[in-house]
Amino acid sequence: MIQDIKHKTLSILQENHERARRIPIVLDIIHRIPQAIPNPYQNYYEDELIEQVAGLSLEETEFVPVPTSAYAIEALEKVKVEKMINMKENCSICLDTLISEGVVEVTRMPCKHLFHGGCIVHWLEKNHVCPLCRFKLPVDKN
Repeated sequence: MIQDIKHKTLSILQENHERARRIPIVLDIIHRIPQAIPNPYQNYYEDELIEQVAGLSLEETEFVPVPTSAYAIEALEKVKVEKMINMKENCSICLDTLISEGVVEVTRMPCKHLFHGGCIVHWLEKNHVCPLCRFKLPVDKN
């Protein structure tokens, strides 16, 4: 419909130069009509396509945690840490106090995060990333 109006306007412009002085106003109004009247179907097909693509990618993607290789778990560094005054560090896995009293042995990841030994081993038997920073550890190639 808008195309028809534009073509008719151009033909009038060519036929009668005197009438043509009013045409820019008409063209401006015609140009603004689609923007002024909301069209509920304007983005319907685009939105539907995006939903379909997003749905497919989620259905096809299976999020399966990959365990860390046994060699990498065994190679984790064990460090002895002494509790300092006002130290309130917690294990980010079990949320218990990391260092209760005196000197305690904790496990340090290659990314330098500290955890209870049992907590991080249990985590790494199911995942191959640090639970805090997502640092990737080696996995078995099977």
